[in-house]
Amino acid sequence: MDYSNYFRDLTKMIYKERVNNNYMEITSINQLDLIHGLYTYADYLLWKFEERVELLRGRIFRMSGASVAHQRISRKLSTQIDNYLEGKVCELFVAPFDVVLTSSDGKENTVLQPDLCVVCDPEKLKDGKRCNGAPEWVVEIVSPSNAEKELRKKMEIYQEAQVSEYWVIRPEEKELDIYLLREGRYVPQLPLFAGDIVAPEKFPQLQIDLTTIF
Repeated sequence: MDYSNYFRDLTKMIYKERVNNNYMEITSINQLDLIHGLYTYADYLLWKFEERVELLRGRIFRMSGASVAHQRISRKLSTQIDNYLEGKVCELFVAPFDVVLTSSDGKENTVLQPDLCVVCDPEKLKDGKRCNGAPEWVVEIVSPSNAEKELRKKMEIYQEAQVSEYWVIRPEEKELDIYLLREGRYVPQLPLFAGDIVAPEKFPQLQIDLTTIF
């Protein structure tokens, strides 16, 4: 038996089957439809390119690189939170870390990578790869390239998923905006700035002096 011909024919057959079923290895983001395409977490897992992206209700959003200020704030804030949570059930996770949310029709079509998130339900972490469901607390650090439209969409998604507390940090303004869930909807709090001291609602003893992170 000519094994070289056998394997060549087998390879052709597999390739043809993949094409017919609209499955091909995605090695470049340019192979995807960034305008009209709708994707799921199952698609996301197959992508082999290095560029970081998020899925917001099926649509792809490219993630920008973090600035020096962004990295500093993330590091300083995550250190304080992680030290406080040591020995507790709740855990801190830092990007890149997938938070997968399911739509009302059961599709896993939202994959977010918040800069920081705190998860208190171990069941949401049981597959060891992601947070399957809403964290209790999410922190996003805004980069200049983040569109306000994108931030609004994320806020709507976090509200729909019932994330209890959502922080938006703006490094250039040295400002923190906090949104607390009240009867299923976010209520904005007064903005805070360097010099203010704040604690997340779930962890009132975690007192954070914003001067230490800005």
